[in-house]
Amino acid sequence: MSQFSSIGVITPADARRALQLVGFYEYGNALKHLTDLLNTANDEQLEAIDNIVRRRPEYAVYTNLSAKVETGPSSLSIPNDYRSENNKLEGLRGVIALARVELGSMLAGFTDARLPFLGTPVHEFYASEYQQMLLDGAKTHYWSLLNDPQLKQVMRTPPENPIVLAYSRRLVIARSMLAAAVRGGRREYNNIQMRELSSWKDSLDGVQAVLVGSIQAYLTEVSMATSRTNKKSTAFTEACNRMLQAEKRMKMAGR
Repeated sequence: MSQFSSIGVITPADARRALQLVGFYEYGNALKHLTDLLNTANDEQLEAIDNIVRRRPEYAVYTNLSAKVETGPSSLSIPNDYRSENNKLEGLRGVIALARVELGSMLAGFTDARLPFLGTPVHEFYASEYQQMLLDGAKTHYWSLLNDPQLKQVMRTPPENPIVLAYSRRLVIARSMLAAAVRGGRREYNNIQMRELSSWKDSLDGVQAVLVGSIQAYLTEVSMATSRTNKKSTAFTEACNRMLQAEKRMKMAGR
């Protein structure tokens, strides 16, 4: 039997990065195949596939999940309970829309993609379902953060605590999703709804500004200490820098 010796150790950071790569590949590959299907099948074929998927309950996607966490009056409220059949998306359209939301969330949180949710054209076949999911996702993030009892404490927490980075990354995703929902559905919102969406953006931007400022100060301090001791950057500081790159991307995109 051949003898093998270990040449390295997989650290927790390496394992997390491997999972991210697997996730990117799975979501990206699935969306690629679904997009290829849209570009090659005719309308009759797409409807036939859509009917097949509709008969599979495990592929149903529910929206208006934000109703579970919405606590205040809102011009964007949907009166139906989130478990209502009116909020149940069945068929191929919902599957493709969900795949785009999932991949877009990963791009928003872990890359510097300029338009993570709208980087490629949205096919009219699933455009309505995609817009519905984007808005519901943005609403869910907003109300969850607004009602989060930990948020104020996190804003005062020392930035070397990983929870600060986790919340900041979540805010990048939430604000990216909100921007995409506004951009994609601008013609559908009335003036009152647009003002409310704008106020949500201002609120989330304000929280993120506090967290980003704290993280930037921490990285400056670490950089000075590193230059004095000649130590290598840690995985945590690298993660902080990646989050700041995503934040910079958002500002460059005009959001």
